[in-house]
This record gives sequence, C-alpha cells and structure tokens, in this order.
Amino acid sequence: MPTLTDFLYYSPNWNYIGVTIGESGSIILVYLLYIILCVAVLIIVGRYSAFNRTAAVSRRKIMRNVALGILGTMVLLQVVCQQSFLIKLIKRFSNQTIGQKYKYLFGPTYSYVRFVLNHAHERCAGKLITDLNINGTLEPYILKYFLYPDVDVLSETSDPTCLIIFRKANPEQSVPDNFEIVGKFDAQSLIALRKKTGI
Repeated sequence: MPTLTDFLYYSPNWNYIGVTIGESGSIILVYLLYIILCVAVLIIVGRYSAFNRTAAVSRRKIMRNVALGILGTMVLLQVVCQQSFLIKLIKRFSNQTIGQKYKYLFGPTYSYVRFVLNHAHERCAGKLITDLNINGTLEPYILKYFLYPDVDVLSETSDPTCLIIFRKANPEQSVPDNFEIVGKFDAQSLIALRKKTGI
C-alpha cells in the first residue's frame, strides 16, 4: 500500500514530482505547491506592507522572492523524488542476479533468449523469422544482442543451421523439411535445428 511519501514525492519518472493516475496521465503536485507558495507569500507580504507602510516592498522584489521560493521548492522536492526513486531501485534489484534483472527489464523476450540458448547446444548460424516489424520494434534487436555469438542472427546468412522463430503465427509452417523442431516456447515461438545427415 503506498505511503504518504510515495503519494507526494515518488513518481516512475525521477525528474519530476507527481502522482501517476493510471495510464491517462499524471497530476504534477509541484504546480499545486507553486500556487500555494505564491498565495502564501503574497498574503504575508501584503500584511507586512499594510502594517509597515514605511517599509513597503516593491512588486518586482515580491516577484523575485516568489520566483526564488518556487525554484527552491522545486529543487528540494525533485531531490527527494530522485532519492526515493533510487532507493526503490536498489531495494528491487540488490538481491537479483544479472539474468533476473534482464528478465525484469525485457520480460518474455529475454526468457525466449534463454530458452533458445538452452536448446542450441553448439554455436550456429541462425535466421530470425517473425511477424514483428524488424525496424519498428525493440524485440528483434534484443534477440540479436543476447543471442550473439552463440546463435548468430546478425550475419543474416542464406544457409542457416537453426531457425529462431519468434512471435510468428503458425510457426510450424515456417519450418522446412530439412529442419526439426527441438523446442516450443509458446504457441508463436519455437526453435528448429537443421537435421544432421548421415555420412
């Protein structure tokens, strides 16, 4: 359950102070604080000037002081927000392995990488087959990064020895006769290796 500190200061974006409301957007708390600060300063200065007419404060000086107060409040709350964000990250990842951190960041895509590496028992030249937009999504780049060099899908060879089929409708239909499926990750992802021919 979120604490009052989380509600006031913590945000997934560590560079601003706000409260995220679902996926529709966020309410930036600092704006409200600005308004409260401005009103408070104006009231205090107004009352001070009313009782001390010989020491009346100019409007320019008032605005300068208000601006400094707003800036100081913003910096202070942003530092608190950044500190809270860092503490939460440290608590979340401090006891996790590198693999667990990657899995948290990249989700099922990294799980599929581990699946492929467990089934590809030796280095092979791979071919990536997917329905995803190669240039429009991150998943293909994540696969290429983590699979290399054990499964080389960077070279885009015309004579692959393994097929990396990821998020492909009816993936079995993409496996030619000279390949065999050695593992299925889910209904749309699998790995197939070229059949070994006898001498």
